[in-house]
Amino acid sequence: MKKINKRKLSSIIISIIFILIIAIIVLYKKDNLPFLVFLNSEKIKKVEKVDIIYLNRLNLGNITITGISYDEDNESFWLADYDSNINDNVITPRIIETDKEIKKVKNIIEIKGSNYNIQGISYSKNTKTLWIATGRSIINVTKDGKIIKEIEFDQNKCISNGIYYNDINDSISVLCYEKYLLNLDVYGKILNESKMDIKNQDHLTIKNFNTYISAGANYNGKNYIIVFDEENKIKKIYELKESYAIEGIVFKENKLYVANDGLYHSAKIKDNYIVIYDLDEE
Repeated sequence: MKKINKRKLSSIIISIIFILIIAIIVLYKKDNLPFLVFLNSEKIKKVEKVDIIYLNRLNLGNITITGISYDEDNESFWLADYDSNINDNVITPRIIETDKEIKKVKNIIEIKGSNYNIQGISYSKNTKTLWIATGRSIINVTKDGKIIKEIEFDQNKCISNGIYYNDINDSISVLCYEKYLLNLDVYGKILNESKMDIKNQDHLTIKNFNTYISAGANYNGKNYIIVFDEENKIKKIYELKESYAIEGIVFKENKLYVANDGLYHSAKIKDNYIVIYDLDEE
């Protein structure tokens, strides 16, 4: 039996490892996956839509939807609209209240003041108010649009996108774009801070102590909801069919409502719409 030259064997092993690394990178780039999703690909579950709601049926003209929340008290949805007319060079943010079927408009409120860049919205059953992420801050407003308070952030630390008011402990979870997940009290004090830098992360919601975070800016490809447990460990990953420009997520009962702004982002589905999913969870 011939002895294998150690130097030659090492060279072969290095070559094999290099080829495997290149193959992994090619597969990763091909689907434009967030790296965290790629590393946990065995946890991915593909889910089909239950229904899809196109927002043109509300007859509101152009909507640049950037958030969605459900109001159990009024049995209504609140939609964040970055600007009703993206072509007039004037930012006129507003929040729109619809019925629970998202068929009729119940109320439209303009958020006046400082050209707020509305990026997410959450209704609080405890305070009967709305909490809105604006990039530079979060604002708390009444249902008639009166600003109660504003909590500003150091922009080097947090550009707020997703927001969720947790009525169980009266705290606010804020997703800072590709940086952190913050948990605040109602006065803005940071109670907890977790590193959260998922590619394309944008919005969040919480259910049964699990945190659902969207990675939804792959406008012509695959987009995901990543589920974290209380210890910030990944439990599940959902690949959402037909959601190409995720701009808000919320549960109504056991259904997940996912807002998409494919019109503004020129996504695969070039429209403003909401997709409903049944994640089949206990």
